[in-house]
Amino acid sequence: MKQHIDKTTGLVNDGSSAHIGTVLGLARTLESFNLDSVAIFAQAGLDLKLIEQTHERISTDIVNAILKLTLDQHIIPCFGLRYANNVFPLSYEEFGAALLASANLREFCLRLARDYSFINSNEVVGFEEDEKGGVLYFQAEAKTTNSQQLNLQCSGTLATWLCMIRMMYNPDYHPEKVALQSADPGIFRDEYESFFGCPLSFLSDRSYIRFNNHDLDFQLPGSNPSLARFNDNMVMKYLAEQGQTSICTQIKICLLEQLPKGAYNIDEIAQLLNISVSDLAQALQLEHTSLTAIVLTIRQELVMEYIHRKDLSISAIAHLLGFSDCSNFSRSFKLWHGISPSEYRKHAPSIK
Repeated sequence: MKQHIDKTTGLVNDGSSAHIGTVLGLARTLESFNLDSVAIFAQAGLDLKLIEQTHERISTDIVNAILKLTLDQHIIPCFGLRYANNVFPLSYEEFGAALLASANLREFCLRLARDYSFINSNEVVGFEEDEKGGVLYFQAEAKTTNSQQLNLQCSGTLATWLCMIRMMYNPDYHPEKVALQSADPGIFRDEYESFFGCPLSFLSDRSYIRFNNHDLDFQLPGSNPSLARFNDNMVMKYLAEQGQTSICTQIKICLLEQLPKGAYNIDEIAQLLNISVSDLAQALQLEHTSLTAIVLTIRQELVMEYIHRKDLSISAIAHLLGFSDCSNFSRSFKLWHGISPSEYRKHAPSIK
């Protein structure tokens, strides 16, 4: 069946839903406060026992209704911080596994930003870098005006990320800075300072965690590039099937298979995506990019995985990235990193 691309968003479809892992984490959090999660979910029109069995995605409208019901009926301090201890990476299946297998915190942040719609398709997450480090940010929905709900969304999201990072990196890790869109929690500020363990600011334009370059580059003990790539592919294919991913991500899915074959011109990609060349070109224009730019991006992402692997020769890497020969690959690598791939390998840690 031919795909339809939304002319405004560039998405194949536009759905707004949350992963079951988020919803079950919310239920566990309610229960940790001795609240009846089944009854609260039922008030919002959701059968908790049923969704535990089916593992379907849940409408964000229903999730927001659950939060509103909870916050309207109960005074629950530091709900977001408690939530972070009740949701786990593998609650998010393949996506959680990919996050845990990240080579470093930079890769973790990029992966989280790229595929966050797997967790919630209606929230904005991004990662930006400067000369001092990087910022992993979360932008709460503009329509979220309830102060308690805003606090829960912002603190819960950042606290969850930090719990994952501490699991992967260092249980005593403290970031450079944390900023929240929500207001100062007043008498509960000590709990926030204790949890995050770094300078805090409130009423920010967006919520974020700031990292320094040393932390971003540190090789994580659980790094497993092959496992991360395998689960990335599963996540991207799932998002494409659900209509929750951009045309750029769908092209990346194709390129993972097509690069080694050298078959990645716009006609071939359009055929694989089952859309017309003109629709594909228009979708790329909407996202202010091109097929050439996407090929370059995925090559630069993949090469940093491949270059550290002992089992891959330079010629094998060139082939996997779709280069016609080693010399073309070496010239491109030197352009990207300033030295040849062979020289880079002499000084870089290797991964089996």
